Amino acid sequence: LRLRSWDGLTVVYDPYSGDTHCTDQLASAILDHLAGHGASTLNDLKCVVGVLDGDEGPKGLESGSLTSALSELERLRLVRRVPE
Repeated sequence: LRLRSWDGLTVVYDPYSGDTHCTDQLASAILDHLAGHGASTLNDLKCVVGVLDGDEGPKGLESGSLTSALSELERLRLVRRVPE
């Protein structure tokens, strides 16, 4: 995937499908983390969200928004769920 960010939005280009997507700051942080670290647990990603808030935890995150963002990225085929 190729990522470009401007003003809190990120454009993601998928060279395999040829699709381009515009994501928000949360989805961008998830993609950035996965690009650098590979497979991650939900708890790992909660820490990424905490970094966005300038805190060490997922403070300020609406219930379910991380799960919703992951589901949307999976629907777009930008991430893939790995069975535990």
